[in-house]
Amino acid sequence: MTPQGRTRMLGVATALAVAALGATLAGCSSPATPAAPPPAAPATTAQAAPPPPPATTANKPAPAQTAAAPKTTAAPASTFGVGTQYKGTCSVAWPSAPIVTSTTLQMTMQCSGIPSEYMLVWVIYEDPTLNVTPSTGNMTVTGEVVDFAKSQAGLTMPVIHASKITIP
Repeated sequence: MTPQGRTRMLGVATALAVAALGATLAGCSSPATPAAPPPAAPATTAQAAPPPPPATTANKPAPAQTAAAPKTTAAPASTFGVGTQYKGTCSVAWPSAPIVTSTTLQMTMQCSGIPSEYMLVWVIYEDPTLNVTPSTGNMTVTGEVVDFAKSQAGLTMPVIHASKITIP
């Protein structure tokens, strides 16, 4: 399979995973919106990528470059933004499972007290030994909003760095 084909397949898989996750979230504070249909699968016959456009040799002056605005991941206009302290009840958004690294536990969650424009929250906790299972998936999270993540499917999630997680 070509690198372009793998990239397309990953994009389709991501879109399907996000759509499936959205379809399985019951009790969300905002109504689910129907997912857009996934892009058409690539043709099964191997096709070479089109060649790049030919280089020009004319002595044209380079276009004037303007300084690009720095890219930020600031929150949408509201009082909920980076630096906001958070404490609330959260539950793991199964079937997304927690991700365990050597230093952190990272979870996609549904949390109380989060503005309704955010369907999910990304929680990062610096204790990879915390035992999170479907039966222990509800917890109290205390921390701070440190960023906003945006998926390629267009879903924006607050990123909370948890200083404390309590499993009842």
